[in-house]
Amino acid sequence: MTTGALTATTSSGLTPMTGLGETTASRSRLQTAGSQLYRRLELNDNMSNEVLLRLPPDAPWMLARCLAVSKSWCRILKEPKFEVSYRYRHKS
Repeated sequence: MTTGALTATTSSGLTPMTGLGETTASRSRLQTAGSQLYRRLELNDNMSNEVLLRLPPDAPWMLARCLAVSKSWCRILKEPKFEVSYRYRHKS
């Protein structure tokens, strides 16, 4: 391993991120931004779930078309708990 003034290169050629002026405050800001983004994505998933649950049961082709809208909608539609919730919501 060769160490330089600012960076250290390992035998694999990768430069580690430690010691490059990254402070505790900047790491804290990144963690806060990441958690805010996660909450926003979670909120979007919850809203998407509500939208999908409200699709009419007499048009199953709508659910099939929603699979192609986005990866998150596809993931929601393929969850077993979505099917249970959808059936419960639309039972007669």
